[in-house]
Amino acid sequence: MRYVFGSITGSTPSVVLTGIHIPLNPDHYTSLIVQVGNSKEFTGVLSALGTATASLNVPKGLPAVPTTLHHAFPVYDGTTHQIFTASNPISLQLR
Repeated sequence: MRYVFGSITGSTPSVVLTGIHIPLNPDHYTSLIVQVGNSKEFTGVLSALGTATASLNVPKGLPAVPTTLHHAFPVYDGTTHQIFTASNPISLQLR
């Protein structure tokens, strides 16, 4: 399973999910990214070194508003069915 969470309001003070610290503040963007971003069209693969790349396609016609989006992901163990850690927050600046 893969899930990415996002926040427009930052990464502190953050939230705890099933005992694991997720470095994001839940907000409206969090709800949007959970609904839209975690669809079957959203995929990613980690390299053997644990690195990855991602892209965000902003629909045409949206005004360019400088802002920073924050993203993090929990790491889920399919054997134990538990989240055992989370990534550091990654910031994405839109200009």
